[in-house]
Amino acid sequence: TNTVTVKRGARGTTGAAHLSGDLIKIAPPFPRKNVFDAVCDQIKNLYPTIFATETKSLTASTGYQILNGGTDNYLVQPLKAISQYTDFTTGSDQTGTQFRGVSVELVDLPNPFTYTDDGGVSRTKTYTTGPDVVHALQFYGIDSGHTVYVTFKKKFVAPTAESSTLTTVGLEEEYEPIIMTGVAAQLVSGKDINLVSPYVTSRELEIVSKRTGIIFPVGTTGLGYFFQGSGIDDAIALKIIIPENKKKTFLENEIFKSGKNSKPSLQIGRSKSWWKLDDIDERIDRTKQLPKGRYMEVSIGEENSICIAYISWMST
Repeated sequence: TNTVTVKRGARGTTGAAHLSGDLIKIAPPFPRKNVFDAVCDQIKNLYPTIFATETKSLTASTGYQILNGGTDNYLVQPLKAISQYTDFTTGSDQTGTQFRGVSVELVDLPNPFTYTDDGGVSRTKTYTTGPDVVHALQFYGIDSGHTVYVTFKKKFVAPTAESSTLTTVGLEEEYEPIIMTGVAAQLVSGKDINLVSPYVTSRELEIVSKRTGIIFPVGTTGLGYFFQGSGIDDAIALKIIIPENKKKTFLENEIFKSGKNSKPSLQIGRSKSWWKLDDIDERIDRTKQLPKGRYMEVSIGEENSICIAYISWMST
């Protein structure tokens, strides 16, 4: 019998209760979370080729009107707007009232957006997921107080749980083969992974150690990790804290002995907010060409009086 220690909420997942006897898969090729994330990515990528639509019943007003729906930040543009819907009169092939076209304009506002409502109350609309925008609508050619039915083009809202279905996000079931083909391609080809503390674990340090040959001292803490798997060549960036009393141990790694004393040029993580290589003092830089066309860079120094190291690695 082998004993396995598990960690709740690993790698950004949500901790959940499990029954005694539940099956635990050790290092599956495609973890459930990776598959779920790939499904979400493929649904998002359908736009703009394929898009959802939503019709909203609104009351015309002077100036612009804030759209307060939970997913109204996914709206893209109005497709049509009419002033009313009427039923056909019984026994007739025509309506007694004409449809009236209305001009509307979708306005992009900053997120969050603070405004004062018609009752004089200050309110703030904020979206924490999805497009970083708050929408408002302006009406033309219609008096205030009249009902307007506006049909919008809309981006698909990604699933939030494994129980979500394609219908939940506004897709017909016939699109399932298209989405799953994209999911399979994404999982096989690789995906970019960006993690920050506390989700940079010993697993990420082990991955970097295997690729670079660097040995991390006990007590090393990961601050940022970026794996670029979607490109032609794999690449990794890592930012770590090294205990001050272990700095000498870290400097015993081979790259500091045989590497070239030159400033890093790759800086794989330079696009990430946690990558602040230019901010470290007392800096030591090393670069080295590795076997089989691989290349790595390491920089170590002081950042806010803390010993920090930055590592970049690329397979060329």
